[in-house]
Amino acid sequence: CVHGVERWRSNCGCNSGKPGWNQEWREPLRNALNWLRDELEAPFEKAVGNLVKDPWKAREEFIEVILDRKDESIQHFLSENAKRELNHKEKVSLFRLMEMQRNAMYMYTSCGWFFDEISGIETNQILQYALRAIDYAKQVFDLELYDEFIQRLEKSSSNVYENGAISFVKNVVPYRVGLERAG
Repeated sequence: CVHGVERWRSNCGCNSGKPGWNQEWREPLRNALNWLRDELEAPFEKAVGNLVKDPWKAREEFIEVILDRKDESIQHFLSENAKRELNHKEKVSLFRLMEMQRNAMYMYTSCGWFFDEISGIETNQILQYALRAIDYAKQVFDLELYDEFIQRLEKSSSNVYENGAISFVKNVVPYRVGLERAG
């Protein structure tokens, strides 16, 4: 894209050659994802701040646990970051919060912004990350963000559907990962 960063947030004009298609969905999608990221920030800082010395440092260092899920990696992460010895419930909560943040970061994966259509598999993938972050927020904080996220996605146009929310509900939500689906 000759427009550089515009591909990440606007209808930069680059496309795969489908006449009449545009990427007008990019800015409203970016706004919806930014809203979600911002809604997760304060509850994350408060909850994780009770468990670790530095919430954002811990988030960055959580990559070591993601890359190597062995007990040693987990213990090292906890010894470097925890304020004190955490009980089992606190550890579960901490790791859910870290996974929520991991998914919130994945929402911005570059492939989701590259193609012409919000309902494409690449954009659906970043929306799956958003949905997972929403689900973690509900699970950990009892924070309901789904309905507002849908309302924000309604502002995203689509070349295939009436709007991005319809695509999300049809192409992403049915593949939501919950206990039943994981089992």
